[in-house]
Amino acid sequence: DSLKVWDLTDGTLLFSFYLDSIDRYVRRLAISPDGEYVVLRDSKGYIRAWNITDGSFVRKLSGPDVETTNRQFPDVSLAFLPDTNLVIAGNGSDMVHIWSLPDGALVQTISGIPGKVQDVAVGPISDEIYVALINETPEPNRVTVWNYTEGTLLRTIPDSSNLSHGLL
Repeated sequence: DSLKVWDLTDGTLLFSFYLDSIDRYVRRLAISPDGEYVVLRDSKGYIRAWNITDGSFVRKLSGPDVETTNRQFPDVSLAFLPDTNLVIAGNGSDMVHIWSLPDGALVQTISGIPGKVQDVAVGPISDEIYVALINETPEPNRVTVWNYTEGTLLRTIPDSSNLSHGLL
């Protein structure tokens, strides 16, 4: 498989590069705010980063228990925090991982989230992340807001129990 980058103004293909270390299907993709990196999650749950400008492989993002849970839940989303090269990834269980690029350091793991992390997104406040939780009964599905630097729950979004597919 390959990753192709187009100019959206005129549809011109700017470049294409081969993803030789990616498993068969790209399940999730996120582009850094500065446009330098693309991070992909494949169908086995592996998370890898490339430099968009030259197509070079940067690194695989990993850490304690990351690969085991990522392989079980390959569809959980990825996001970049605004104005940073920090990558957020839910893992389908009760954790969210945050890495920095290009060094791949695991900056933060938020664990003990009360539910299965289905989706992650960033909002307008720089230290907040939104986490969509899909739960078994008796807990309803819901969206929670976390301070990612401290790993603390800030609030639960009211009336978010009908969540079915995730966040935008």
